[in-house]
Amino acid sequence: MIRSFPQQTMNYTCRISIQLPREQVVAFYSDPQSMYWRMVGLKSYQLQQGEHGREGAVSHLKFKREHVTENVLKSELPDLHQVEFVAPLVRNIVSHRFTAAGDAWTEYATEQTFVFRGAMKIAGWLMPEFIFRKQTMNYLRNFKAHVERESARKQG
Repeated sequence: MIRSFPQQTMNYTCRISIQLPREQVVAFYSDPQSMYWRMVGLKSYQLQQGEHGREGAVSHLKFKREHVTENVLKSELPDLHQVEFVAPLVRNIVSHRFTAAGDAWTEYATEQTFVFRGAMKIAGWLMPEFIFRKQTMNYLRNFKAHVERESARKQG
């Protein structure tokens, strides 16, 4: 008898504070090259349809071991940017939120929703959430370091 796993979903939010005004953080985020700093391991990014970062845009992302389609669902920057990443066995919806925290700080939050299919249902069932959170926090830390370093370089 084959055991059937129910649809597996995972939801969580990660946050990081960046020592720059929101407008500057959003400008860095909006630059297509920032994808390489946010998503370590990204080998290539190709816009397939629409305008980068705008609702309806579709892009192809190539990583070492997988190919992912990115669909922009909502573009309400500087507040919200919502994207969907689709791979054969996983769908990930990410809401990027940018909140001013005073004149010189920005809180960058990502709300993650993963939906696992096929064999990934088992992995989603077995793998603890902290593994996914850890990867998301790595992405946030990399982006923060890049943004703060580039801002300092431009000012200095």
